[in-house]
Amino acid sequence: MSASSKAIILKAIKYGETSLIIHAYTKEYGKLAFIVKGARKVKAKIQANIIQPLSVVELDFKHSIRKDLHFLNEARVTHIFHSIPSDMAKTAMAMYLLEIVNKSIQSEMENEALFNFIHDFLIALDVHQVYKNWHYFFLLECSKYFGFYPNNNYSQEKCYFDPNL
Repeated sequence: MSASSKAIILKAIKYGETSLIIHAYTKEYGKLAFIVKGARKVKAKIQANIIQPLSVVELDFKHSIRKDLHFLNEARVTHIFHSIPSDMAKTAMAMYLLEIVNKSIQSEMENEALFNFIHDFLIALDVHQVYKNWHYFFLLECSKYFGFYPNNNYSQEKCYFDPNL
């Protein structure tokens, strides 16, 4: 079945002489893996620089429920980051956040609200100055979507985190 979805590229792995396997978090289908044949060729239909980690793209692909690796037909860039690629602190933070997302999300766990949060957070990271605790804020907000956000019930009697409450 042919499908299309907005996606954030999480990881790209070289496969063979000219191909890539990419992991992307899509808006409609969750985390998916794609094979991109011939992406590292000079005259490739889908250039490797379009599907690098941190790319926000619109993907056209063949989706099959029974397969773990999908075939990518086309990729179009939908947002270009301006300061993340040139600022080492922002690049490091963004790659750290994508690694957390990649390790935390199971395959095909569709969550449009989480996708929008990650997308908006990366755009904010690109536009604004980096603060040293942004990654803590990201992790805390992600915990809402993963189901273990801490309650705001701190008091002098309850001055520590108790997972049994």
